[in-house]
Amino acid sequence: MQSKLRLVVACAVLTPPLVYVAVWAFGQAQVDWRYKLAGLSDAFLGRPAPEMSVIIGLALTVIIGVAALVTGLVRRRRHRPTDLAGRVLGWSWLLLLIAGWGGYVTGGATVVAAGGPIDARANMHWEFGTPLNSSADVPGTCRSVLGQAETVAEVQPDVLGLPGIHLRNVVSGKPESRVGSAPGAVAGFYPEGSAVFEPPNVPERPKPYLVQAGVPPSPLPFVNAYNYRVTTINDSHLSGTAYLTGTRFSQPYVSSEHWVDLTIPNDPWPPTYDLTVTWTCQASST
Repeated sequence: MQSKLRLVVACAVLTPPLVYVAVWAFGQAQVDWRYKLAGLSDAFLGRPAPEMSVIIGLALTVIIGVAALVTGLVRRRRHRPTDLAGRVLGWSWLLLLIAGWGGYVTGGATVVAAGGPIDARANMHWEFGTPLNSSADVPGTCRSVLGQAETVAEVQPDVLGLPGIHLRNVVSGKPESRVGSAPGAVAGFYPEGSAVFEPPNVPERPKPYLVQAGVPPSPLPFVNAYNYRVTTINDSHLSGTAYLTGTRFSQPYVSSEHWVDLTIPNDPWPPTYDLTVTWTCQASST
């Protein structure tokens, strides 16, 4: 009777910490692998990464194993537990490792089974307000929220010179409603000879360019001369419309670089203008 009571007490003492470790490891694995599948994991930038968690886990496993081995040798010299409760407590370190690694493996498996973000083709229609009063159609790519193939996280044009539209965080699915910068947009640094998008009816003026030590000047396209913010987004499943306001950015306060013709007298490029982006994503075939 006393032996059974000791076993019940041992299980009652061990269960809460084992459950806590398993649940924590499960959640950590889900975060790690969501970032991994989204291509955003980077331990050096402080982002979750399964590689770092595994390295830390292996180090802790070695430390716990060595500590348990030393403790076990000391206890055996003093007395050797003969009842089941004593043996359960003696192997509690192994149960802890099983709970931790089991929770981590299970959490990672659930994320991998749900699938990563899916890229699908998109048709994007751009309407440029006054003074351009023009429009253009360009191909694009829709990226889904991780594990949610029919929920769009972001839409990126497949041409240089246009910004992307972010609807949701690709990892968590949390709404964002923001405009991403086009690669190389801030200073017009695009690969030499590349075709950079320019909308129809851009008023003629000398193109702005950045003077920077050791970097050849590159003309700044009209679209990239503005910072954009979202005023309204209408999102409906695989299609949507974003209403943006573009505002000309000013000369940065950096002594080692300066802009030429960023603004000019009687500038035909307005200080602000409106931009409307409409997109339709193809349904995923997976």
